[in-house]
Amino acid sequence: DATNSIDEVIQSWQGRLAYLAIRAQSASVEKIEVGAFNPPIRMKFLQGYQTGTEWVLGYGPRQAGSGTMELRLEEPDSPAIAFEIQPHRNGPLYKTAHPQTVRLNGKELSTEYLNHDDVIEIGFTRIQVVIGNG
Repeated sequence: DATNSIDEVIQSWQGRLAYLAIRAQSASVEKIEVGAFNPPIRMKFLQGYQTGTEWVLGYGPRQAGSGTMELRLEEPDSPAIAFEIQPHRNGPLYKTAHPQTVRLNGKELSTEYLNHDDVIEIGFTRIQVVIGNG
C-alpha cells in the first residue's frame, strides 16, 4: 500500500530529525566567559584601509578578522579570525593562531597580555592599543 510507505518515510524522517535535535541539545557546548575590559580598550587604526577608524571594546572576548562581521578587518592579508582579545585578571589577553601573519609589536607571538601603546600588525594595517585615557 503506497500510503503506508509514505507514512513510514515521514515517520522515519521525523524520527531521525528528532534524534538529531536531541543529540544537538545534549552536545557539550564550549562555554564562553564574557567579561568587562576595565578600563575599556581603544583600537586605533594608524595605517591601512581603515586608517582613522577607532574601535572601543568594553567587553570580551572579541574577535577581529576578515571573516567576522563584528570587528571586520579590511586588510587583504588578514585571516578570517586574525586575533582575539579576552578579558583576564592580569589585563587584556591577545591571542592569534597566525603569529607569522599577525604580529604584536613586530614579534610573532601567539599569546601575550596587551599593554598601552602595543601595535598589532597585519599586512599593511597597524592598530594601536590604547588602554585607559592614554
